Amino acid sequence: MKHLLRFLKLGVPIALAVWLMYITFDTQEKRDGLLAAMQQMDWTYLILAVIFAWVSHLIRARRWQYLMEPLGYGTRLWTRYHAVMAGYLINMAIPRAGEASRAALTAKYENTPFDKTFGTIAAERIVDLIILATITGLTVISQYDIIWERMAALMSQTEGAEPSDNTTTYLIIGGVVLAGLLAFRFLGLQLRDKIVGFLRGIWEGLTAILKTPDKGRFILDTVLIWVLYLLMFILPFFAMEETSVLGPGAIMAAFVFGAFSVVLTPGGTGTYHWAVGLALGYYGIAESSGQALGLVIWASQAIMLIVAGAISLALIPIYNRAYPGHTPHPVS
Repeated sequence: MKHLLRFLKLGVPIALAVWLMYITFDTQEKRDGLLAAMQQMDWTYLILAVIFAWVSHLIRARRWQYLMEPLGYGTRLWTRYHAVMAGYLINMAIPRAGEASRAALTAKYENTPFDKTFGTIAAERIVDLIILATITGLTVISQYDIIWERMAALMSQTEGAEPSDNTTTYLIIGGVVLAGLLAFRFLGLQLRDKIVGFLRGIWEGLTAILKTPDKGRFILDTVLIWVLYLLMFILPFFAMEETSVLGPGAIMAAFVFGAFSVVLTPGGTGTYHWAVGLALGYYGIAESSGQALGLVIWASQAIMLIVAGAISLALIPIYNRAYPGHTPHPVS
């Protein structure tokens, strides 16, 4: 059963990516439409978008130190940067493995505990998730007539179904929680201590954002990261005449659709361009143009992450060859 679940966890997203890529290019008409749209693009905007995205990753590596410092770890910028980029590369191959590999690389080369390091990454993700949720909320509100009504129409197709009895669900959840508590109670003391210690380390990492004396710099870098993210997405719209006339609402709708699509497949392969094309279709953009735009945005960023990530993965052991690792200083 464990092997089956592991296979499904990896196999289903990959199968979805392959299927979506297939239906994107499965007819000559689709291939010709995508090719024609791409040939009309001004690639200067795409190059600028890639540069802005790379700078955002460098700033992310700098921002990370503001969470490490309160824990007593003065890690170096280029180790953090290489760990960030290598994590992106690994995440494209194995979904949700990038954060763990980023923490593991930093722990290895900077002599930091994995649990606390991973906790700071989790804190970053929570901040970014809050910002993405805010952008999503504002987009849904501002684009109510176009987005929300379409979602409501889709949901209305399931109306009329009989409400289910939640009692069984609550009993199952309660049983799982009780079984977990009993299992924890009867675990060996040493193993329990390790689990508690690991969770405590993650919690310390999460609360580091409240302890950092560089809250202003952390906020400034967070704003810079997201401004660069948005510019990375907005600039390619000016590469095509058809999409250059779209307003902020359409662009932000496509941004939100694309942002949430990346969780479905490794690196958003197959889903990203499909989601962007779907969103732009609501604003009258032809499917071939919308998908072509999403495809070049995804492909340009993916190539940058693969190249920069591979370079970082190769350079991080060389950069740290003669470095013994940071010696933690006491934190009051």
